[in-house]
Amino acid sequence: MKISKVGINLIKQFEGCYLKAYRCPAGVLTIGYGCTVNVKEGQKITQEQADNMLMKELERFEIAIDKLGVKLNQNQFDALVSFSYNLGSGIFKGSLLQAIKQQNWDNVAKQMAMYNKARVNGVLTELKGLTRRRNAEVELFLKQEEIQPIQLETHTTTINLFGDIAKVQTINKDNSNYVKLRDIQCDNIKVGYANGNVTVNGIRINLDDTNSINIDGSNYVKLRSVLEELGFVVGYDNVNKIISVR
Repeated sequence: MKISKVGINLIKQFEGCYLKAYRCPAGVLTIGYGCTVNVKEGQKITQEQADNMLMKELERFEIAIDKLGVKLNQNQFDALVSFSYNLGSGIFKGSLLQAIKQQNWDNVAKQMAMYNKARVNGVLTELKGLTRRRNAEVELFLKQEEIQPIQLETHTTTINLFGDIAKVQTINKDNSNYVKLRDIQCDNIKVGYANGNVTVNGIRINLDDTNSINIDGSNYVKLRSVLEELGFVVGYDNVNKIISVR
């Protein structure tokens, strides 16, 4: 997986961007958006370099989380990238790793929140900035992922039905054409509706999520899948952009 803009903005918010090297509260040389790799005292960079360094750095944390071998939603993935970017990918071990493997999300969030301390002058001290960051990461980790509705549009398509040319409304989804069965009725294709069932030439059609979609109350079926199952041949003329049925 790849971190989303939400996760990147979260990291930027808490890391801040510093174009000159500085020492963080834990005494580690840091530059850009929290980059600590090969940073030199007094080093200076541009904003563009800082952005590029961040994206490059994020790649190894994305890989590390993918290697956990657990299915995560985007919010969980983003939160763990931010969490490990701040603490290091080696943070996933022991009881935290076990909770992730068990997909005990409440326990994962509880343990994430505990990492709000750093050594200051040799003393393990709670840092308000870390507490705010852990709270934000936990909130994102537990946030239900918003599923964006798929936007499907109808297009006028030319279909050659056994030699007769017809213009019908189609929907293209995942490189498949969907049509209303009643729009392709002809002498060779007789569509019937009775008792909630759909038939073609007297044969009942089993419609489900794999071969049909409903748009504004209208049912569109996957043309090739449904008709070829009934013995028809469906082709596509890439040059003239015409679907043929025979």
